[in-house]
Amino acid sequence: MIIWLLTGLWVLLGCAEVAHLITIMTNRSLQTYTFLCGVLCLAGLVVYTGIFLLGHLSYKKNKTSVTKAFYSPVCWLFVVLAGVTIYRLFRGYVPDLQDAVYEIVVGNLESGSLMTEHPFLGGTMETMMPMRFQILGLSSLYSALITISQQSQYMIMCKIVPLGVWLFSLLNYWLFADAIFGEDNHKKWLFVSFVAFIYLITGNSEGLPGYRLFLAGFSGETIRGLVLMPYTFYVCWQRKWLLAIIAIFVEACLVWTTYGIGYCALVTLCIFGVQLLFDRRAKHAA
Repeated sequence: MIIWLLTGLWVLLGCAEVAHLITIMTNRSLQTYTFLCGVLCLAGLVVYTGIFLLGHLSYKKNKTSVTKAFYSPVCWLFVVLAGVTIYRLFRGYVPDLQDAVYEIVVGNLESGSLMTEHPFLGGTMETMMPMRFQILGLSSLYSALITISQQSQYMIMCKIVPLGVWLFSLLNYWLFADAIFGEDNHKKWLFVSFVAFIYLITGNSEGLPGYRLFLAGFSGETIRGLVLMPYTFYVCWQRKWLLAIIAIFVEACLVWTTYGIGYCALVTLCIFGVQLLFDRRAKHAA
C-alpha cells in the first residue's frame, strides 16, 4: 500500500510537469498552468487509482486489523518525536534560499506568468537561463498551490511542503523497516523513530538531512535526498525496475541533472550491477 502511495506522488508530479512543459512552450500564463495542472493531475489520479484497484484485487484480502498490524508501545516514542518535528516546522524561521525556487515562485505570483523574470539578476529569464533549468516544474507547482489555496508562499513552501516531505520520507523508511524486521512492530517503530530523531538532531548542521528539511524543505534537492533517493534504493533492492525508471525521470523534472542523469540513475545502475553480479555468482555456484 505504501509503495503505491509513494508512486502515486511521482505520478502526480509527472502530470504537473507535463502541464508545466505545455505552458512553457505556449503562453507561460500561471492561469493556464493552474488549469492544465488540475485537469492532468485529476486524470492521472483517476487512471492510477484504477490501476491500483485492479492490482489490489489480484491479492487476497488481509484480515489482520490495522491495530494488530501496526500497534506497538514504541509508537508513542514516534508520536513524541513527530510532535517535536511539527512544532519545529511550524514555528517561525528564516528559510535557507540557496537555490532559486523560492524567488521564482515569488516572481511567478507577481507577474502571473511562469519563469519570465530572472530571480536574481532581473530581466527576462528565457534569454538568460538554459532550457534545462526552465523545464524544472517544481516552482510552477508551488505557484499553483499558493494560487488555489490563497495561502502565503511562506506557509505553503516553508511549512506545509516540508511536513509532507517529512511524512513521505518516513513512509519510505517504514518500507525498509517492514522488509528488514517483518512482523516485529516494536523494531519497525523503533527504526522509524530513530530516523525521525536523526532529522531532529541534524536540524542545525548545514548539509545534513535535518538542516535541509527544516530550513529548505521545499527545494528539489531536499525532496530528492529525503524521499526520492530512499525510494529509488528500495525499489531497486526489491527489483522493481519500472518504478526505478519513474524515479529517474522524476528527478530530472525536479532538480538539475546532467542530461537527465542524476543520483537516482547512479543508484539504479550500481544496485543493478551488484545484483547482476550476485545472480551470476549464484548461478555458477549452483
